[in-house]
Amino acid sequence: AMECNLLTFLSPCVAVAWGLDSVDEATLSSIVFGVSLLGPFFCGWAADSFGRWTVALVCAFANSAFGVLSAVAGRYWVLVAFRAAVGFSIGGMMQPYVMLMEWLPAKTRGAWAMLCTSISWVLGGMYVYLVAWAVLASDARFSGWRALVLMCALPGWLAFAGLWLLHESPRWLL
Repeated sequence: AMECNLLTFLSPCVAVAWGLDSVDEATLSSIVFGVSLLGPFFCGWAADSFGRWTVALVCAFANSAFGVLSAVAGRYWVLVAFRAAVGFSIGGMMQPYVMLMEWLPAKTRGAWAMLCTSISWVLGGMYVYLVAWAVLASDARFSGWRALVLMCALPGWLAFAGLWLLHESPRWLL
């Protein structure tokens, strides 16, 4: 949710800041979605091969690191490459949900899956809009699209830190 909502602000802001045409602006948004189609295939295979926790940890790190790198990108194609890496890493970010589902009784898995997904989408969307309002409408030194991207990478670092509290998937260990 954060990435989808971030793109609402990022593409137009970068287009204005760097004088991009409409194709380049659309490419910046489209690359995240296009590459995020590939991520689940690779990350699913990797999770089955190396463990769900490992893939979740690597993807949380990659998502956050490439988010931060996006904020400091100095050229358009470098930014596109970093955003593509963010999109790819999204494919592994579902592993904690999978791990949660393994711990829940089969009878309640569907309800919990919907609840967790819905809550995370709402909170992620609210976070991006609040941060965008704070940094894009500000004349402060820490403002603009780079500040927005950096602030949107921060929750990923919290997820990365929180993953260290989890254990590997028991189903994968079997």
